Formats: sequence, C-alpha cells, structure tokens
Amino acid sequence: MSNARHRRRPAFALGFALALVLPACGGDDDSTVAVDGSPSDGAAAADATSLDCDPDRTRQSPSGDPITVGAYCDDIVTCADDAAAAADIEAAAPDFMCDQAGDVDCAFRCWFGGEGGGGEVDADVMDQICAVSLLLDDPDLVECFIYL
Repeated sequence: MSNARHRRRPAFALGFALALVLPACGGDDDSTVAVDGSPSDGAAAADATSLDCDPDRTRQSPSGDPITVGAYCDDIVTCADDAAAAADIEAAAPDFMCDQAGDVDCAFRCWFGGEGGGGEVDADVMDQICAVSLLLDDPDLVECFIYL
C-alpha cells in the first residue's frame, strides 16, 4: 500500500506544477513575445490559422490533383453562376477575366490571364487561385487544364 501511495505523489506533484505554470503560457496580456523576441500579436496568430485557400475547389486536369505551386497549366478556368459572382471573382483575383458563356452549367467563364493565359503556377498565381477557390460553391472548381 505504501508503494501505491508513493506512485501517486509524483503524478499529483506534476499536476500541481502544471496548474501553476500553464496559466502563464499564452495569456492574453501584451507582455507575451514570439520565439524571435518580437511582441506577439494575437490577431496575427489567428490569421495564420484561418482558411485562406480551399484546395478541394481546385483541380488539375487530367490528373485530378489539387493545383499547387510549380504545376503547369495551359489554361486556368472557373465558372460563375451570374454577373455578380463573376465580378466578385475579378475583384478577388485581378488576373481572372470573366466573359458571359451562356452555358446551362456555366453562365460566366473566367480565365486566368485570358484564354491561353496559363503557364507555371507561381506563388502570385496560387494566391489568386486560392482567393477564387474561397468564392466557389460545390461543385464549382478552379481548373488547371493541361492539353496533351
């Protein structure tokens, strides 16, 4: 019985120590600092974890994989349901240009850099693809077409 009691003490001591230390970690006061010594910004930390891209709304064709930096696309295209959605896409990603398509499933077709305006996806292109991906509803996608 004395062995069982002895084993509980370190656990109790550890729990007590953590109770004293943990409230000081990550508090909301302005005295916290980042690892590099600069003042911590709670809003910046929240922004870093916020969703800024929806890879499920992007697709490379014909592979079906999400679009990534370094991919090559002959064309980057998406569809908008109406003029307001097309305007939102153009506002969020200025290199996308939308034209009325008149198709049943694609009222406005939006091309990156105009038709044939693709190329290698760099960070700037990916930022615009991500901005558009957040505006799309299922089943719409930003598609990277590779013509073989």
